[in-house]
Amino acid sequence: VDDKDFGQRPVAFVECRLGKIGDAGLRSSLERTLPRFKIPHQFHPWPVREVTGFKANREDFRQVAARLADTE
Repeated sequence: VDDKDFGQRPVAFVECRLGKIGDAGLRSSLERTLPRFKIPHQFHPWPVREVTGFKANREDFRQVAARLADTE
């Protein structure tokens, strides 16, 4: 997503099947293997799609992330 301080910041859409881990838990897990600048700024739930064979489309995710950033 666009960011006034850094130009752009990464966000992630996640699907967790083992229960809710939360932003702090995800960040903590990622800090073990990724440099801080690569850790997503925000985590959003994976969109539920009713269509069988749904394939993730990066542009769709960019638009959703931008809308979500505008509401925060």
